[in-house]
Amino acid sequence: MSLNFTKYRDKLRPAIWIVVCIILLSISGQLEYNFYISSTKIPFTAQSLFILILASLSTLKEFSLIILFYLFLGFAGLPIFAESNSGLQVLNKGSIGFLLGFIPTGMYLTYVNIKDSYSSLLQKLIIATAVLFVCGLSVLSYKLGIRNALTYGFYPFLIPSIIKIVIALLTIKLCFYLKIAGSKTTIA
Repeated sequence: MSLNFTKYRDKLRPAIWIVVCIILLSISGQLEYNFYISSTKIPFTAQSLFILILASLSTLKEFSLIILFYLFLGFAGLPIFAESNSGLQVLNKGSIGFLLGFIPTGMYLTYVNIKDSYSSLLQKLIIATAVLFVCGLSVLSYKLGIRNALTYGFYPFLIPSIIKIVIALLTIKLCFYLKIAGSKTTIA
């Protein structure tokens, strides 16, 4: 009796992709440069970089599961957010708008065609980053006022965001060529 592993492999691949992405996203929150400005204490982390990459390589269903499980695990107490933060107290931090901004940012990027030209993909990554800033700055503006939100939540992150966009662009293209992705690129 011969077992056909192909049908199981094809069903397991998305689940494995989702688990790997949750792990990578959790690790990315711990990859940080401790440069704090004033009392907001919003760290520079690799989370937004990983959101740009993982969402671009995932389908909407895959990304939805990735971000929902990631947020659930973090709010449930697993220390996977930036600076090993977790739990519902994260909702009171200045960075919550950015954290919740991962949802619309990532959902937008799931519609990106990774076969697009570099310039087209670059434009979409810039738009996605702008969406993330709007979400994050909205909460910061509510807590600190618009001027302080820009001072503490935008200006210091502008150059690192440009660098993250370029890294994401090159990584997404490399993953496409190597056929490393969720269901967007099927590996034969």
